[in-house]
Amino acid sequence: MAEHVRVAVIGGGAVGCSVLYHLARLGWADALLLEQDELTSGSTWHAAGNCPTFSGSWGILKLQAYSARLYQQLGEIADYPIGYHITGSVRLSHTGDRLREFRHVRGMARANGIDYEVLSPSELRDRYPLAELHDLNGALWDPLDGDIDPAQLTQAFAAAARKLGATVRRFAKVFAIAQRTDGAWVVRARDAKTGEETAIVADVVVNAAGYRAGEVMALLGQHLPSVSMSHQYLVTEDVPDLLARDARLPLLRDPDSSYYLRQERGGFILGPYEWQATPMWLDGIPEDFSYKLWNDDLQRLDRYIEDACARVPALRTAGIKRVVNGPIPYSPDGNPYLGPARGLRNFFHCNTFSFGICQAGGAGKAMAEWVIEGGPEWDLWPLDPRRFTSYATRSFVVAKAVEVYQNEYAPSFPNEERPAGRPLRTSPLYDRLRAKGARYAARGGWERPAWFARHDEAADAPGFARARPYLGAVGEEVRAVRERVGLLDLPGFTKFIVTGPNAARWLDRLVCTKLPRVGRVGLSWVLNEHGRILSEFTITHQAENQFYLCSAASAEWHDADMLRAALAAAPGVHVQEVSPRY
Repeated sequence: MAEHVRVAVIGGGAVGCSVLYHLARLGWADALLLEQDELTSGSTWHAAGNCPTFSGSWGILKLQAYSARLYQQLGEIADYPIGYHITGSVRLSHTGDRLREFRHVRGMARANGIDYEVLSPSELRDRYPLAELHDLNGALWDPLDGDIDPAQLTQAFAAAARKLGATVRRFAKVFAIAQRTDGAWVVRARDAKTGEETAIVADVVVNAAGYRAGEVMALLGQHLPSVSMSHQYLVTEDVPDLLARDARLPLLRDPDSSYYLRQERGGFILGPYEWQATPMWLDGIPEDFSYKLWNDDLQRLDRYIEDACARVPALRTAGIKRVVNGPIPYSPDGNPYLGPARGLRNFFHCNTFSFGICQAGGAGKAMAEWVIEGGPEWDLWPLDPRRFTSYATRSFVVAKAVEVYQNEYAPSFPNEERPAGRPLRTSPLYDRLRAKGARYAARGGWERPAWFARHDEAADAPGFARARPYLGAVGEEVRAVRERVGLLDLPGFTKFIVTGPNAARWLDRLVCTKLPRVGRVGLSWVLNEHGRILSEFTITHQAENQFYLCSAASAEWHDADMLRAALAAAPGVHVQEVSPRY
C-alpha cells in the first residue's frame, strides 16, 4: 500500500528544507522531503553563503529581508548551531547612475525597516578601512548583510522541520510522477543504496530540485526554462591584515567592476561575475554530480582579480587556498520560479535560485503560503513560473542566462531592454516600423514598439534621471494620438473570447469592477479572496452573451490557468483563447 502525505517536496537543498520547515510551521507537518543524495549535495554545499538584502525588486527585497531576520533566530528554533555572521556590507559606486540606484533602493529598504545608508568615500573608509578610494564617488551600507554556512543553514531547517513532525528522506531519487483522477499525485522514488522502489501519494507536490528541477518537469512532459551557469570563487590563505583585526570585515561588493569580496576565517573569498559567462551541461546533466565541482578556469577571472587587488591591497599577497567552480541554475531573467506550475493542479515550483542561500528563508515562507493559503503575503508576480511561455526555447534560455550573468551587478534601470535572444516574435510591421526609428520592448516574447526615436535620441541610453531624452519623443506621440489620430502596433497581448448564457454573470463575479455595456470597453481587475489583484483585463462587451478579454502578454499561461480554474463551477460559459497568427 502506498504511503500518503499531504505534501511531497522534491529537493534537499536550502530552499527545499526551508519549504518543509515553513509548511510544518503553518500546521502541515504531514510533509515529506525527498532528496536523491545527502542534504545540500546540489548547489547548496558549494555556495559562498552571502546573505544580502539588496534588490531592485520590492518583492525580492522583502523575501531576502525576511531570510536575514529568520536566520538570526533559526539556530535557537532548531536547536542546531549555525555559523551566521552579520557584518554589514558596502557596495561601491563609480558613477552617478550607480549612486542614483543606491538612493532608490535605500528608499525601498527603509520602507521595509532596513536602515540603508549612502556613504561618501571618506565614510566608506570608516566602515571598510582596507579599501582604496580611487575612482569612487560613494557607497551603500547594508547593515543586515553578512554570510552564513549553507550546510548548517540547511540542516537547521531540516532539524526544525523534524521537530514539528515533518519527514526527511535521503537517497530517494524521484523517477516518475503522475496525477490520479482524484487530483492526488503519485510520486515514485528509488532508494539510491538498495534500489528499492516506493510510491508516495501526495495531495501537493513542490519541485525544489534546484538545477535538476528541469529533470523533474521532464517526467511530466514539460520544459522548464533553466540552464546551469559556471560560477567560480577563490578562497585565499590567511591574510595578516585580517588576522590583526578584532572584528570581522564587512562584505565588499564592487558592482561596477562585478565582484564580491568577503572575509572567510582569516582569509578572503573573491567571487567575480565575469563577462565570459559559461553555460554548462547543454547536452544534459550527469546522473550524479553530488558534491562535485568543475575544474577551475582562472583565466576568465584575471581582470577581476587584478581590480580587487587594487581596491583592497591586502589581497595582493594572499595565496590561493582553493578554487570553487560549481553550477548555479539561471532562468532567462535571473529570477527563480516560485508558484503554481502551468496547467497542473496542486503542483508548485520553488527552484532555479541564482541566490538560493539568501532567498531560501523567504522562499520557503512564500511557498508554504501558496500551498496552504492560496497565495503569498508578498507580491511575487516577477517570480511566477508561467511568465515564460513556449517562446523560451533552449537557445533563448542560454542567450538570456549568459546576458543576465554578465550583467548580474549592472544597475536595474527602469524600462531597460537588453538584446540577447531577440527578436523572437514579430508582427508584419516590425521591419517597417524599425526603419522609422521604433525602439522595441519585448513582452511575452513579442517585439512591441515602445517609442520612436527623434533627431539625436537614437543612441539614448537607460538611466535613473526622470528627464530622459526619449520622453520628448513620447510626448509628441501622446499629443498626436490625443489631438489627431494614431495607429498602434501592439502584438502579443493575451486574448480570450467568453461566450454563453451565463457569461455576464460569471464575469461579474470574477472581476471587481462593473462590466461595460454592450458595445463599450472597460478596464477590470480580477481579485482573489483576500482582495489582491490576480490579473487585469480590458473587457469589450461585443454582444449580449459575448465578451472579448485582453490582458498582458506575460500573463498568457497565468490567465489561462486562472480562467480554467474559475470555469470549474461555471456551467453555460465557454472560454476560447485567441492566439495571434502572423
